[in-house]
Amino acid sequence: MRARSWSKAVASRFRSGKRLRVFLIVSDMIATLTGTIAHKGDDHVVIDVNGVGYQAFMNGPSLAALRTGTETRIWTHEHAREDERDLFGFLSQSELRLFKKLLVTE
Repeated sequence: MRARSWSKAVASRFRSGKRLRVFLIVSDMIATLTGTIAHKGDDHVVIDVNGVGYQAFMNGPSLAALRTGTETRIWTHEHAREDERDLFGFLSQSELRLFKKLLVTE
């Protein structure tokens, strides 16, 4: 369904007072980040990509492998919920695939 027709359908459901359930299928908009490690926190890293800092949550072993000031590439998963959006980072595609499998079984 095209975006315009989808938005018309949603608007008509709201006007009619009918209950509306929306299920979103989200693909990762940001698949990878390549840039300089600007900051490391206890559970996240900030990667500077051409002047824009992206915060990505990462596990301890992955964070330990990264050094501030070095160039790196991470694979990412954007997790969107009703009230927040989080970006999770991984050093390999296999880590990312495992994470996505865990999300499905959750």
